Amino acid sequence: MERRWKLWLASVIPPVLYLVGIAVPAVDGPHVWLGLPSLVWWMVLSAASVSAVLAYFERARGGEQE
Repeated sequence: MERRWKLWLASVIPPVLYLVGIAVPAVDGPHVWLGLPSLVWWMVLSAASVSAVLAYFERARGGEQE
C-alpha cells in the first residue's frame, strides 16, 4: 500500500507544478530570470520533473530487465 501511495504522489507532482506556475505571481509575471522569462524557467523545471518521475517509475518497476 505504501508503494502505491509513493507512486501516486510522484505522478501528481508535475501537473501540480504546471498549474501552480500559472497561479503564482512571482512566476507568471514580467520577470526575467537569467535572461529568460520566469514562466519559461518554470516550465523547463516542470518538464524536468516529468523526466524525474518517469525515471522513478522505471526504477520502481524494476529498471532495465532483458
